[in-house]
Amino acid sequence: MTLEAIRTVDVTTTVIFILSIVMSSLWACFDSYQLRKEGATTADLGGGPIAVLLTCLAVWLVIFPLYLAKRSAFLRSRNLR
Repeated sequence: MTLEAIRTVDVTTTVIFILSIVMSSLWACFDSYQLRKEGATTADLGGGPIAVLLTCLAVWLVIFPLYLAKRSAFLRSRNLR
């Protein structure tokens, strides 16, 4: 594999990784907004939609799994899932 091919793979991998973080953060934002319509409070989800988006973007590795856990607990408490 040539050096140029390695650079192309590295750039592609980086772009996919960044897009995954951005898209999952946007999903968490929109999902948080929808769950608030269902009766979720800020405490249930760890913040409002914009707070969820910004914290997911800033520290995705910690916040996104935490959001998923809080979301799951809220859905179980409301028998929505």
